[in-house]
Amino acid sequence: MSILRDTEILKEVEEGRVVIDPFFKDNIQLASIDLTLSSTYGVLRKSQRPLTTSRFESGNEAVVWKQAKNKILVPPGRTRMGKTLEKVSLPLDIAGMIFPKGRLTLLGLSLQISSGLVQPGRKEQELFFLIANMGATPVELLTDDRICQLVLFRL
Repeated sequence: MSILRDTEILKEVEEGRVVIDPFFKDNIQLASIDLTLSSTYGVLRKSQRPLTTSRFESGNEAVVWKQAKNKILVPPGRTRMGKTLEKVSLPLDIAGMIFPKGRLTLLGLSLQISSGLVQPGRKEQELFFLIANMGATPVELLTDDRICQLVLFRL
């Protein structure tokens, strides 16, 4: 298994084997591709009843999805569900791992990715994560801002 470098990522995208939509060529780094923050975000619903994994997976009760105009506010001690603007499709011989951008920690934010593995054969899906503000100051995230990076591996 080897990490794809910038030239290999671009070749896979140009050949249509790796699909990132929308695709921003400037987001390709030496060994990854940056993904941007969608304007659609989620707020975890407060409930007197405990949440269960089955209720969370259904998406009906645990998260309220909202649409931001151009920024998402994350108050101190609070979380937001985020997702990438890009939809990602991978062929069966390429897998990916998602990592947060390091500069987020300077703002007191933690990007928690429950399953950082992007499975081979994945078709046109956004990638989801939890954004937690561990600091004492509210943070505004601009939509379309580079939020995480996708590292691709050839199997």
